Amino acid sequence: MKKIDIDINKLDYLASRVISMGNNLPKEIQGNYGQMYFKVNEKMAENILSFDYQDKSVLTVLSSSDQMLMLKSLEASEVDVFDMNRLTIYYYYLRKWSIKYNNRLYPDIYNNNHLLELIKKVKPETELEANAVKFYLRHIKAGTELDKLFYDIDRQTKGDSLITTARQAAPYVEKEPTFYIFNLFEDVDLDKTYDYIYISNILEWAQENRKKLMVAKENLEKLTNNNGIVICSNLNNRDENAIKKEKRIFNSSFERYDFEDKRGYVYKKR
Repeated sequence: MKKIDIDINKLDYLASRVISMGNNLPKEIQGNYGQMYFKVNEKMAENILSFDYQDKSVLTVLSSSDQMLMLKSLEASEVDVFDMNRLTIYYYYLRKWSIKYNNRLYPDIYNNNHLLELIKKVKPETELEANAVKFYLRHIKAGTELDKLFYDIDRQTKGDSLITTARQAAPYVEKEPTFYIFNLFEDVDLDKTYDYIYISNILEWAQENRKKLMVAKENLEKLTNNNGIVICSNLNNRDENAIKKEKRIFNSSFERYDFEDKRGYVYKKR
């Protein structure tokens, strides 16, 4: 399993420029890049509070970084992150800088002058962070409308978070995250297992595709410890047949438990 390249990849910049202009990427790389979520868009807090993470290992989708911050706040021994979208790690750094230097939980993505002043305050601690600085400086110099890299905030479902201020978040952005790039619907070759895995509503994106669900089930089976828990969110209105299909596929390896009010569910490894 490859972590994100430590040298800034020109393709990351070029792909994000294309996305910002509303153009389509070549098919060969469409799965690696896309618009991002500015903030959590799911009712996640109640779901994760159902479990005890103290001294446990956790893997979570990175997405807007809210998922990682919340799980870190619950005293897990480690919280690693993954995403199929390479751009999410760059957004993580923008959030880190906003929290650390501007005392703002979310950055101002609508004003490049403000972003430039923020980036001038950054003292990179790793090569990867230094490359994230270069990534944004290139965009600012090119006049990129960085808000176009994100889904329309006004059209997002309103989510919730255990972290509501930059002060609360600050302790959880000090340590460099371990970030993996992979797609749960493709074979994941990661030699590590976790007590908890938070995957948001990724399984809904399979759209009842049996092959994708089978691959996801096999990946999650490999990535979870004995009695490990996979936490899932419901964001789309799926019909009962679609839910039953997913249940049948996962049943060979996992027991399923649904949260009240259909906000989500978990799979517990058998």
